[in-house]
Amino acid sequence: MVFFQDHDRTYQQRKYPGVARNGTTEIGHTLGLHAVFDEIRMRHPGLVVDVCAGGGRKIDLDIMERSVQKWQSDFTGEGLSDPLQGHLMGEQHYQPLSSAGIWSSDPYTWRSVATTGGLIFWDQRNDTEAERNRTAAAIAETKRLRPLVLEGDFFVLTNLDRFGWSNLSADASSWAAWQWANATQTNGAAVFFRRGDAPASTTVTLNYVDKSAVYELRHFESYSLAKAERCSGAKLAHLEVSIAANSSLLLEYERV
Repeated sequence: MVFFQDHDRTYQQRKYPGVARNGTTEIGHTLGLHAVFDEIRMRHPGLVVDVCAGGGRKIDLDIMERSVQKWQSDFTGEGLSDPLQGHLMGEQHYQPLSSAGIWSSDPYTWRSVATTGGLIFWDQRNDTEAERNRTAAAIAETKRLRPLVLEGDFFVLTNLDRFGWSNLSADASSWAAWQWANATQTNGAAVFFRRGDAPASTTVTLNYVDKSAVYELRHFESYSLAKAERCSGAKLAHLEVSIAANSSLLLEYERV
């Protein structure tokens, strides 16, 4: 079930024209919305409610208690991978189940959106056998990463200020990268996106790595393993990554 919360600003302005009472009306609207959710869930135990609303602007803590957000925004489609990376980087800090519509299984697009899953919304009946195989590989990658997404911690790796905060830039001249990591320092994964005008390489600090330990590092530019190597935790703590423009890279690591 998809429950679409429409904007209520027009109703507020119509009820109180020229009067600064919009906040009071919005409180009533929000409490009523919560009551609707609660009644639906009471009548239909086990029902999964998926919420989408105006770029996710109404997905607050109360709504997250009552729903999942696999289509958190209608701001999705071809050419929107870079902004959607920002959606993911923001929401993963507090809602690992959030995701959005996915319109292609090419690695750059898929990884820009997929978390524990995602919603495929292209017509797969028209796919070639090669495209179907690629989609199957993309789904397999998402399932492989799912335990880390659910049980690990999430970190943004790029565009960090001196306090460790990222501006989540969607600018074509910047890289985007994030990490899911196990706090036991045993394993994790990092996803990198070199956007169209971004420099050839970027250097990041992976979190939850033991600098004195040895890790197996696996490289996935497509969905197939491109390279596996052993490296020190110290290297992961100061990791330089270089890939082609408009491409992505998944790195999975595990302590040996």
